[in-house]
Amino acid sequence: MTAGSRLNLAEELIDVGRFDDAARIIDAELAADPGSAGALCARARLRSRTGDYAGMRAAAGAAAVQRPNWEYPHRLISIAARMLDEPARALTAADSAVAAAPHDPATHQVRAQALVANGRYVEAYRVAERARELAPTDPESFHVLAEVYQAAGDLAAARRMYVEELRLAPGSVNPHGGLAYLRWIAGRDAAAARAYRDVLATVPTDGYYRRALNTAMTFTQFRWVAVGVAGVVALALMHRAGVTHPVRLGVGVAVMAAVLAGLWLGHRGLGRLLRQHLRWSLRRYGPLAPLPAAAKVGAGLALFATASGPTDAAPAVAIKVLVFMSALIPVCLQIGELCGIVARRHRRAVLRRAIRAGAAGGGP
Repeated sequence: MTAGSRLNLAEELIDVGRFDDAARIIDAELAADPGSAGALCARARLRSRTGDYAGMRAAAGAAAVQRPNWEYPHRLISIAARMLDEPARALTAADSAVAAAPHDPATHQVRAQALVANGRYVEAYRVAERARELAPTDPESFHVLAEVYQAAGDLAAARRMYVEELRLAPGSVNPHGGLAYLRWIAGRDAAAARAYRDVLATVPTDGYYRRALNTAMTFTQFRWVAVGVAGVVALALMHRAGVTHPVRLGVGVAVMAAVLAGLWLGHRGLGRLLRQHLRWSLRRYGPLAPLPAAAKVGAGLALFATASGPTDAAPAVAIKVLVFMSALIPVCLQIGELCGIVARRHRRAVLRRAIRAGAAGGGP
């Protein structure tokens, strides 16, 4: 078997998630030829599938040194830089890829993604359209256009592009992942988590979608924590207004029931993935993170239950601080969402004006 055949086998093993077997083949090729650009790119791609984007960038950078006129390592560097939140470096690498292969749609696709990372949505749209002109039946062209629309705030157009990608590549997980992300942007965290669960059923070892699932579940919990602290604020205001204890107790029970029901509905059907998420939270955020959000809300309710007696002058300062912080969380959440909506509408209007100008002959 030739070196090229072995590397092709390694690529196929990466695609099916057999990372250990692929790593052994790649390591053997690099032991025989440390300067093999093909093996270095295969290692970079393997690193990307495991979420090691720094390692991906390093391997692709070594490949680019060996073959500076090959566009593939520059594309990989651009992708890694985007994932490492280095937009300027991503665009520089994408420009190098386009210079090496100006008629390859893949280089324009990567450049469009790098322009999105730099916030240059109108340019990104034009480059993505150029990629689609070069490869009108390539599903990736529609995926990149969907990402441009998505970043520009036009979620309906992004959804149409993902659906078209799905029509061209019904077996691909990328459009399903994109549609899941649109659900998350729209604030449907639980629906997004279940969509990511379905994607991971196809690619269970994909690090990107696993992190996306963890993010969606975290936001589901955070939203219900916001509901809970809003209930705490309501209890505090009722206490200050002199509402009787049985009424306050009833409100507290209702808030707790709503939070528990919301958390159960939000995590229904996730099962094993929820347990993995809790273990991931423990490793990432420390021992208090995996506690159910309901327990955190319950602690706040318990504090008010114990501090709402007739002689509650002592904890009055603590109650005021807790009320202030409890009110601050949902208010900040709502303000953040409103700012996001306004920003998306502005970006969508700018992009649509550019599209209309291009259609009228004012484009590049």
